[in-house]
Amino acid sequence: MKYRITIGIASSIIVYLIFSHVFPWYVDKYHGCAIYKDVYRQQIKSVVLDKFINSKNHYNETIIYNGKNNKEETMIFTAEFRGMYDFINEGDSIIKEVNSTYYKIKYNKTGRDTVIKFETTCKDTLPKRP
Repeated sequence: MKYRITIGIASSIIVYLIFSHVFPWYVDKYHGCAIYKDVYRQQIKSVVLDKFINSKNHYNETIIYNGKNNKEETMIFTAEFRGMYDFINEGDSIIKEVNSTYYKIKYNKTGRDTVIKFETTCKDTLPKRP
């Protein structure tokens, strides 16, 4: 009996390790939920100071902007931003209201703007069916 319990626990640990290390996309699927909650609460009304590919951080697409109290903040673009990095340039304004998943980018050169929605596969964010 003790042997079966030990085998069951060991099997569970092995399955967890396989899914978390061999299939990282499985873990990333749920990581989007944590990012979604942070994005939803975030407020930005700023100008983009710098835009670059961060070679020191897994070559992530990154921008730097003035945050609260004129403190520089960094924004790393994940897949959920749906190519937003490609639309932003230095000097452009980025606006996002609290309790929203929409980013408004106002282009410095033309004065026009674009709205981009932060998308996720997190089940808590999907619209409820009637």
